[in-house]
Amino acid sequence: MAAIRFSHVSKTYAGGHVAVKDLTLEIEDGEFLVLVGPSGCGKSTALRMIAGLEAITAGVLTIGGAVANHLSPRQRNVAMIFQSYALYPHLSVAENLGFALKVRKEPRELVAARVGETAAMLELKALLARRPGQLSGGQRQRVAMGRALVRHPRAFLMDEPLSNLDARLRGQMRGEIARLQRAAGVTTVYVTHDQVEAMTMADRVAVMRDGVLQQLGPPRDLYDRPVNLFVATFIGAPPLNLVPGVLRWTEQGVELELPGARLVLPPKLAQKNFGLLAHRDREVVVGVRPEAASLTDDTEAGIPGVVAFQEDLGANMVTTVELAGAKRRDGVVVEDLGESGIPRVSNRMRINAQSGARRVADQAVGIELDLERLHYFDPVSKLAIR
Repeated sequence: MAAIRFSHVSKTYAGGHVAVKDLTLEIEDGEFLVLVGPSGCGKSTALRMIAGLEAITAGVLTIGGAVANHLSPRQRNVAMIFQSYALYPHLSVAENLGFALKVRKEPRELVAARVGETAAMLELKALLARRPGQLSGGQRQRVAMGRALVRHPRAFLMDEPLSNLDARLRGQMRGEIARLQRAAGVTTVYVTHDQVEAMTMADRVAVMRDGVLQQLGPPRDLYDRPVNLFVATFIGAPPLNLVPGVLRWTEQGVELELPGARLVLPPKLAQKNFGLLAHRDREVVVGVRPEAASLTDDTEAGIPGVVAFQEDLGANMVTTVELAGAKRRDGVVVEDLGESGIPRVSNRMRINAQSGARRVADQAVGIELDLERLHYFDPVSKLAIR
């Protein structure tokens, strides 16, 4: 096992494309860290630099305290697990598991012992004689993990290992991978574009965008305290609603002006968030988590709106409501285009409702907000207001 540290690491390809820019990040010994972000954000490039599959343009990478910039992949003793599994189709499960040890010319007894130990951990003992073509997707993924485990590597590197599985199997394998990583205690760096995987598996999550680290922290911190609009909208499903607003200082206190309504913020909230003072009588982007809003049939309560449509997800109903104060042009709701990669500021809001709370299209409703759970962002800098 080993800690991994990026110190101002960059990767620039021929032609000038910067895939990773000035990345400083420490992955602790035994930690499960997830690198998450959209396609092209640099997460896989960062992983491949740890593995030695990509040369580092600038900065220093250390593994276990030793500089690894110029070490070969073999010298780093890290195990990489790909989304394609990369199993040898002509070898049995047992032979796939023990292949790396045989290449290292380990004693036959050691190979057999390690294969047996790993197969027991992964519940593969009954499958040792089969070949990859006779296995399900989940079983093949476990063999790929076993082939990494059997080597006793210093770190696991996983590049979207679940992307080829169906939704049900992905959910099952998320728990399996997290359990095995904790049992083995091996430093693990896991790359995915799926924020659900990041939130459910990681000790810490690193969110990347355009080669730049945006925020690093425990999953709950990223959800509750995003540093900018990109992180706020990337983390969470359904995603954060972004609504245009204006902060007003009145005799009644601090008012939040939203499309169709004015809401008085609790005094303690305005006092606690000093950043709001700097945005007095200025436009802000208000972030509302779908679970921080609720529907009422009283159209005089909260924010008036009209139901656009509902999505029945079984346990709950996601209701999309068009705010009564929405700007319109030719009968269509006008949305302000956001920066690339960030959802639009909109006059529509998605709300998590109880499974039995059915509404029909064009039904008038009221939206009540949990004012303690709103997020505020500067529309120019895109940074959180605190």
